[in-house]
Amino acid sequence: MKKLFQRGIFPVFKDNKTSKEQLLQWIRLSLYFEKPEIRPGSLFLQSVPRWFENYETGVIAVGFGLHARSLAAIGRYWKHDWIVNAIIGKQTADFRSESPLIAQHKYEHITSELVQTTLNKYVGQIEQISLPKVALKHKYKNDQISLLINDSSNEHLDSEECFSMIHDSIEHENVGNHPIIREKNCHSIELLEMDDNKLRIRVQSDGIFSCRALVRDIGIELGCHAVVDSLQLNQVGPFTIDQALPKHELHLEQIEQSIAQHMNKCERYIDEMKQLYPSAKPNLRFI
Repeated sequence: MKKLFQRGIFPVFKDNKTSKEQLLQWIRLSLYFEKPEIRPGSLFLQSVPRWFENYETGVIAVGFGLHARSLAAIGRYWKHDWIVNAIIGKQTADFRSESPLIAQHKYEHITSELVQTTLNKYVGQIEQISLPKVALKHKYKNDQISLLINDSSNEHLDSEECFSMIHDSIEHENVGNHPIIREKNCHSIELLEMDDNKLRIRVQSDGIFSCRALVRDIGIELGCHAVVDSLQLNQVGPFTIDQALPKHELHLEQIEQSIAQHMNKCERYIDEMKQLYPSAKPNLRFI
């Protein structure tokens, strides 16, 4: 039992109704009720991905103790395997399909070959502009995104102009703070299916690559805008989605069994990551 909370890691499944923070709190409370001597606030947890938007689904690697520190240090380098469902020809404030519609654009000229060629531009070490933190919720925010609206009767802006407008709108949204531009690594992108204006894409990337930013960027490159319809992480590091524990199984016995089953391959993977990225050092203290 003591070893479990000093050095343990296991896969968890996140649905689109539960945030990552809620899952971690559920684990703390579940273990506390089964072992009251474990105070929820003293149980040190960390997870990969570090950033997981609430609408995303898929597998999360959760670590205790020393492995939580390892995840904090090298989690950004873990390989992620995403399935992205996107819609082209649609424009919203935060590049998600269920958000308020800004405009619709012509997409009939877009072919699967053109989409794959565009996707190939984002493979490798690339720079991504940060996404807006807040979706359009109030009418007074219309001015902030008015520059992004491109009526179908007008000519489309070229990608460079549109990226500049996105940069300015995000800076305004963040009250004068410049949007963050980060270097990220995308290992591969594959167009699995194209049905009318719906795309199904497989993305393999590092842990800080943003699939929603990718959809935003390819929409701009194609000149018709695009939004994310759904996003699922099928694999993170050595863990696949079929190995992940759902929320109702996050109890002491199941967690212990999962750690015992996956611990050896996970430690090998962590050792490989440490060798590949020796400069990554744990920087979080224990609670």
